[in-house]
This record gives sequence, structure tokens and C-alpha cells, in this order.
Amino acid sequence: MNLTQRYTIWNIMIQGIVLSMISFSGNQVQIQRMLTVKNISRSRRSLYVSIPMGCSFHLLNCLVGVVIYAHYSTCDPMTKSDHPISSADQLLPFYMMTALGSIPGLPGLCICGVFSASLSTVSSAVNSLTAVTMQDLIKPVLVSRGMSQKKMAFSAKATTLFYGFLCIMLTFLVATLGNLVQASLTVFGMLGGPVLSIFLLGMLTTRANEKGAVVGLLAAIGIAAWISFGASANAPPPAHLPVSLEGCPANASQLSPLLNGTSSLVARPSLLNETTFPGTEESYENIFPLYTLSYMWFAPIGLMVGLVVGYAASVLINLIAGETQDVPEELLSPLIKYFMDTKKKATEKDMKISEPLELGKVNNARTNGTAVIKSKEKERF
Repeated sequence: MNLTQRYTIWNIMIQGIVLSMISFSGNQVQIQRMLTVKNISRSRRSLYVSIPMGCSFHLLNCLVGVVIYAHYSTCDPMTKSDHPISSADQLLPFYMMTALGSIPGLPGLCICGVFSASLSTVSSAVNSLTAVTMQDLIKPVLVSRGMSQKKMAFSAKATTLFYGFLCIMLTFLVATLGNLVQASLTVFGMLGGPVLSIFLLGMLTTRANEKGAVVGLLAAIGIAAWISFGASANAPPPAHLPVSLEGCPANASQLSPLLNGTSSLVARPSLLNETTFPGTEESYENIFPLYTLSYMWFAPIGLMVGLVVGYAASVLINLIAGETQDVPEELLSPLIKYFMDTKKKATEKDMKISEPLELGKVNNARTNGTAVIKSKEKERF
């Protein structure tokens, strides 16, 4: 398994599992949605229904990528002489406007769908950020000062406006990061992996405590951020699939005189038509090894560091304090509760088996003692 290769079946599968756990277990947006239904059974039902829908969504994304590559493989718009687009993130809108432009209204409908999906996601995120900020940071201060509900509502609206303005400002920064998919997954994995480790520490262990979890969270964010930003700044550009300009009408008309009059160029048309990209393996020699990792591993790395450091710090803190706090069973994962109940039943069974043996020994001792006393009384008389 090559950890430096950009996409493999293993890093896609592992990162997909981790990101799904982050989205459905440690994301305020998803948790807030789950709390809007009537009971926990309906929450579980909605999660079960979302599984095939999520899988279909990702499969459609992969299909769209394959279709766009097949369409532009012989006429790459990024390497054409007129340069209609300058970034790979513009391929999908460019495809909508060019390939679907013959059908009236369809390109606009597709663009509206992209923007509506983006706005719905951003609005949910802004709402969740406002709710968390108000509940954990602003509301305690306002309550201590005796502020009314009207002023709290105004503070919530002002917080929402601030986060909306921050999102708009971040768009100018994100535009300079290059590949938006890689940038978003890097940031999401860098922060989401450590946050998920805190949830798993609380659900899967009985020795985790607050101080140890905070130490694990800070260590995971620090290491994940170090690797993420270091890889973004130092890693060489990734290898791309081969593309060409052979299918471009304008390119064919421009190159036809050259091809007809120069035999050496006809013998090697790849010099004119194919766009080749150097591989990345040859450029890894002078780069720190962690910076050569694929960005698909950033979320799993943050998760593992948070789990290991958080658990070790919690055990060490418990040893220093000399006690381990009891964890209520309702806070643990059903899987952990199952193993705990199985262990408890086995212990109770062993105790029940040992109790008759101990009672039998006591009765025998009592009987022997009584016989000894009677024999001594007979000797006395």
C-alpha cells in the first residue's frame, strides 16, 4: 500500500469511512438535524435511508468526473491556445455551458442546482455555528448580566451575520488555494479527525477524562495541521491523466500546414498534440517523508493521533490522581455495553459456582468441629 499515491482503493475507502463518521457522528450540522425528529428510532431510520442516497450521490460524482474526462480527453480546455478556463474546478461549469448549451434552459438549471446545493449547505453550517457560539460562549455572559430574550435574539442574528460575512471573505482566500476539493477535504479532515477522536474516546473507553481528551485534541490538531500545511506547501504537483488537443477543431486547422510540410513532426505528433505531466515519484527525494503523504490520509492520521494521545494522557492523569471516575453506561457505545454486560455475567456466574463450594467447606468445618467437641466430651465422662 503506497501512502504517497494520491488515490488508491485503500485511502479512498478508509478516508470515506472516517469522513462519514465525522459527518454523522461528530458534526454539529448533522446532530442538529437528528435532534429535529420525534424520537431516536426515527433518527436511526433517517440515517438508514441516507445511506443509499449518500452512496448514489458519490457514485454520480465519480460518473460525472469520468464523463467530463472522456469528453475533454482529446481537446483539453486548460491547455488550448485560447485558454477558455484556467482551473480544473471550472471544468464542470464549462461542460454545462458548452455541451448542454444546445438545450435551452438546461445549463441555467444545472448552474442553479449547484448554487442552491451550496447555499443550503452553507446556511446549515452558519446556523449550527451560531447555535454553538450562542449556547457555549455568548449566552452564559448575557445571562450573568441579566439580558432579556430580545437582546439574546439580536445577539444571535448579529453572530449569524458575522459568520456569513466571514464565509464571504474566506471565498477570496480559498480561490488562491488551487484545487478546491483537495483544500476542503484537507481542512475538513484536519479538524474533523481530531474532533471525532474525542467522541470515540468518550464512547469506547471508560478511562478517558476531560483533561486527557483536551490533550489528545490539541495534539491531533497540531500534528494534522503540520502535515497538511507542510504537504500543501512542499509536495510536488500530482500526476494527471494524459490529455491531448487532437480533437480540437481550431487546433487541427492550425497544425495542418505544419503536419503536411514537416515529416519529423508527423512522425512524432505527440510533441504537438499531447500534454504530458511528470510523475511525482521522482520529485520526492528531497522532501520530508510526511509531506509526501496523500491528502486522503490527513483525516485518519488526526483520528489515530487523537485516540492514542488522548487515551494515554487520560490513563496517566488517572494514575497521578489515584482514581478513575465512573462512566454512566448510557454514555457508552452499545458495543462496549454488550462486552461489559457479558463480562459482568461471566463474573456473576463464577461467583455463583464458587459460593456452594465455600458454603460446603464451611459446613464441613462446622461438622468436624462439632464432632471433635462431642468426642472430647465423651472422653471427659
